[in-house]
Amino acid sequence: MYNNLAYQEAWREELLDGKVVAMAPASAGHTYIADGILSIFRHYLSGRSQR
Repeated sequence: MYNNLAYQEAWREELLDGKVVAMAPASAGHTYIADGILSIFRHYLSGRSQR
């Protein structure tokens, strides 16, 4: 059977008190703010030459 890794979601984990636990996904508000910051940087950097 063919497995396409692009469609498999990877589990994010962190170490808390010596135990590996699954991380909670980012909230909608966090994602909205992160997208806004990315947009600001993209706008600022557009048109600038790359070295």
